[in-house]
Amino acid sequence: MKVIDNGLNLYPVRPLDKTVKEVENVELPPIYSSFIKLYQIGKAQNMLAHVYLDERYNEKLGVARCVNEKYPDSVFLGGLFLPEESIEIMSRIYSSDDSIYEQGLFLIGEDSSGHNFFMVGTEKTNKDQIFIESTDLSFPGGERITKLFDNIYQFMRSFLIVEIESGIGYGVEYSQLYKNWGEDFWRIRE
Repeated sequence: MKVIDNGLNLYPVRPLDKTVKEVENVELPPIYSSFIKLYQIGKAQNMLAHVYLDERYNEKLGVARCVNEKYPDSVFLGGLFLPEESIEIMSRIYSSDDSIYEQGLFLIGEDSSGHNFFMVGTEKTNKDQIFIESTDLSFPGGERITKLFDNIYQFMRSFLIVEIESGIGYGVEYSQLYKNWGEDFWRIRE
């Protein structure tokens, strides 16, 4: 497995003139707050994919996959939410007496399998810790809530962008890929 990059580079850095909207009634923990002020996250924000432009088909095709180093078979990153998105989603999927509120957990994202949500601790005992909520109890251990990492930076750094073992396909080799200045995708050198 050849590592190309790590998960801290999945989201673009937030421009200085773009700020994160403050949310009422939620005190986000300090390390997580620093992360969302630094990176552009949100449902509408695509992760920086490792793709190449295949001009034969005018399509962008993948050159890598994202795996979690600590949990390669059970943690998949689907996306991270802005705090206001989290509040809206939480109001739809959790009742006001759900145990996540007692545990001091705040929704921050989802995995790509559709089975799990990621949460950050907001209380003194779990502040900044990252948890996974396995709604169908399918996460190893069979618990609904499991602690994954001590903070968001450890969580994101645990994701690795790796080359696809079987190769890119379509007759393209990694050695043929290049980028022009300012582009966010690879091109094929013929």
